[in-house]
Amino acid sequence: MSRDFKHFETLYHIIGMQPRRDMGGFGFCVKLFPSLPAAVEASGMRQQHATQWIKSFGTSLLEAHGFDADFAELYLRVTWGKWGPEHITIPGNACGLDLDDGPFKPPGGRMLSPHNVDSVRQSHLLLCIFTGLMDLLVCNQELLAMGSTPVPLAASGGVS
Repeated sequence: MSRDFKHFETLYHIIGMQPRRDMGGFGFCVKLFPSLPAAVEASGMRQQHATQWIKSFGTSLLEAHGFDADFAELYLRVTWGKWGPEHITIPGNACGLDLDDGPFKPPGGRMLSPHNVDSVRQSHLLLCIFTGLMDLLVCNQELLAMGSTPVPLAASGGVS
């Protein structure tokens, strides 16, 4: 596993978090910088860790945002890949953030673009899931760099 990730490099930048009262007007984009794949690799996080994070926090996040907790298994999904959370799906009409080659992506980077984000609660739920996973990624990367095994990775079967 690579531990060459440089601390304090910009990994992402959230843009467009200015809600409008029209269809899809609550979406925002996330610029993913070229430094992110190295951080993903250095963190040791894989799909099973993102899935475990959703299982651990999904129900309380849904309830905090006014959604039925029973929606967790049906509507909360994260697809993890080279760029970290590449697809995030939440309750709504195909609501989520998806990996994209949008026109505002940083050079050498990618973007997460919104789809059908129609309310403040959807927008905030997406923001909480994305930033929660990114916090875990950075924490795990730092712990691994110090030679420690992060608890969430150890609890879900270790680094694979």
